[in-house]
Amino acid sequence: MKTQIEIHKISEVVCPNCGGKITLASDKICGLCSYCNSIFLPSEEELEILKERAADSKPLNPYYLKNISEICGSHRTFADYLYVSRSMKGSLLHRKKLKKVKEYFHVPKEDDGFLIYNSAVVKTFSLGFALCTSGFYYGENDRKTVGKLTWKEFREAKIIASGKDVLMIGNLYFETFFCAKELEQLLNKIQQNI
Repeated sequence: MKTQIEIHKISEVVCPNCGGKITLASDKICGLCSYCNSIFLPSEEELEILKERAADSKPLNPYYLKNISEICGSHRTFADYLYVSRSMKGSLLHRKKLKKVKEYFHVPKEDDGFLIYNSAVVKTFSLGFALCTSGFYYGENDRKTVGKLTWKEFREAKIIASGKDVLMIGNLYFETFFCAKELEQLLNKIQQNI
């Protein structure tokens, strides 16, 4: 006779002392009961739930696309593989680049682009990332991983430059050809304004 085991995903993290709702503390490591003020060290799974709940509860700035457009439009760069614009749809210089990015990263046709980082040695735009109207699109360094972060997911991702050549965005890894620090600063500025 086989025993069936059911596995249930935790959907709610509640205080064992009073049953109150636990929220993510400002340190983003601890849980805090909103009713009795008890502090908890959640498991990894519980921490993920708390982070998701916190990301969902904080709305995007209503002007986030305008802010991204202004930040990218005012950014001056000398990096060979970084393209920024207020609107790539309206730019003769960047329109073709945006078209290639949409093909490779499966960006919706109607999206505009604000920033493209191409980490492919040739200008194929198959590796790197793009900030577009509907989110952060990427092709990771293994040449097979293509994906998207919503703006809320992007806002919560930790962005770290490692030396001149590596940029980490959440659990994504990009080779950056000597502009990791510039990208880290620019993307952090964008995060703060969405």
